[in-house]
Amino acid sequence: MRAEELSFVAAAPRANHKGAVVILRKDSASRLVPEVTLSGERLASGFGYSLAVADLNNDGWTDLVVGAPYFFELQEELGGAVSDCLSPAPADIAVGAPFDGDGKVFIYHGSSLGLVVTASQVRAVAGPGTGVDTMDNGKQQVKGACEHQGIF
Repeated sequence: MRAEELSFVAAAPRANHKGAVVILRKDSASRLVPEVTLSGERLASGFGYSLAVADLNNDGWTDLVVGAPYFFELQEELGGAVSDCLSPAPADIAVGAPFDGDGKVFIYHGSSLGLVVTASQVRAVAGPGTGVDTMDNGKQQVKGACEHQGIF
């Protein structure tokens, strides 16, 4: 990928039963051609179910975050789906974990070194469709993250 070219991203969460994300570019005849293919690691993980783009480390490049709502790593309790980017660069992201109890939303901060891998906030969801107030201001900033979407 090059800074002077526009890239397109397409996801196929059921591709080869593991999911895939393809980064495409336009060729000289204005056709979209695959440049990079990212493949899911686990069977039926839903890799590519949700996508988010944001500058996570403030380097001027747009980073791609891929959700896999059915991915779960038992040893590290890792799994979920990208829900939203919450701030300008370096961006913070919200990740919905729909199968963690009644559902939780994890907030991860971006930094000059990239995404901080330890969640800065973990919010339980009261029930389906209730949303989460991530800023403690009485408003729901993240709604539906634990219902429809699922990081890493």
